[in-house]
Amino acid sequence: AITTIAMSAGARRLLDRKVVVKKLNSIQNLGEIEVLCTDKTGTLTEGSIRVVGLIDVLGNESAFVRRLAFLNASFEAGYTNPIDEALKRVPTDANDIIQKIGELPYDFIRKRLSVALKTPEGGMLVTKGSFATVMDVCTRVRHGDGIIEPLDPHRKGIGASFDSFGSRGLRVLAVCYKPIGDGVRSVTREMETDMVLAGFILMEDPLKNGIQETLRELKETGVVLKVITGDNREVAASIARRIGFGEPSILAGRELSRTSPEALVRLVETTDVFAEVEPQQKERIVSALRKRFNVAYVGDGINDVAAIQAADVGISVSNAVDVAREAADFVLLE
Repeated sequence: AITTIAMSAGARRLLDRKVVVKKLNSIQNLGEIEVLCTDKTGTLTEGSIRVVGLIDVLGNESAFVRRLAFLNASFEAGYTNPIDEALKRVPTDANDIIQKIGELPYDFIRKRLSVALKTPEGGMLVTKGSFATVMDVCTRVRHGDGIIEPLDPHRKGIGASFDSFGSRGLRVLAVCYKPIGDGVRSVTREMETDMVLAGFILMEDPLKNGIQETLRELKETGVVLKVITGDNREVAASIARRIGFGEPSILAGRELSRTSPEALVRLVETTDVFAEVEPQQKERIVSALRKRFNVAYVGDGINDVAAIQAADVGISVSNAVDVAREAADFVLLE
């Protein structure tokens, strides 16, 4: 009875500081936290995506890429997300009468989204997604002047451009397309082959105001911060440096997948940033850290739910998706 009354009083004090306590016994766990893991988008950053460039593979602004990105975002029917909302607001001259044939929704394995459309020029499959997964399905590249060439001779230069965008903290999606027959009535995954790389969507997501000061206070309390993100290594490193990590130690998802559970327990201790990770890998990182530390996880998306549940303390925010708030022990109103 005494413990319950004490924690209830603590919950009221936390509510005064804009923190909703969903599970009373988590208050004691929160006081014992040694490592805080956090997602990047919407947690360290505002989560308000701003499109800063729609460019061809040579880095020039492209009306063609702008049109493809707009059409892909406008006709997809999956869950609402900041990227597609930002692309829908991009001015474009795509006023043609266009009919949707079908869609291959985004998933965390393919990391791309395709829509099949009937346009005045004929049937077209338009795909956007992560740089690596889009490059996997492309065999040709379209230059700004409309000339289409084999992709392989240009792969190295295109990869270097992608790395340079990431080092500037810009998030990058690739856009590709291919003509399909007018008689196509449905779309299948097998159609995502032999596509033409058109260009890139460049986006930025500004850091939250005061985030550096917040993390400095966290460090003074003796809590170690770990950033876990699906963004590529260069973007993650840029953000980490801006929030005060200096030169962060980074582990990418593909390296993580080759690491044994025993080795991972030691590796997570010395790693600052985990980049290019998939949702199930977030849970694996948190579980490995819990072998040695008391761990909290802050996240707001569908891909954070497993990690929130795996942590000693799960924390979400008021504008998170419903399942993330439901999984959390605490919800931050601010």
